[in-house]
Amino acid sequence: MSETAVRNFTQDDFQQLGDLYHAVTSSGNAVFWWVGEEENWPNGFVAIEGAHIVAKGQVSYY
Repeated sequence: MSETAVRNFTQDDFQQLGDLYHAVTSSGNAVFWWVGEEENWPNGFVAIEGAHIVAKGQVSYY
């Protein structure tokens, strides 16, 4: 079993995020929030397992 690391989203993650998007939405009944514009990226987090993004989340506070 690979170790999972959680870190901020970066420009280099777009290809893997696209792969996660296709995996999640291929079943048809899913909602996937895209990371949006670059100013949102500091609030975006990805979980990496092996060489793949396995989860993505965004947090913002007011």
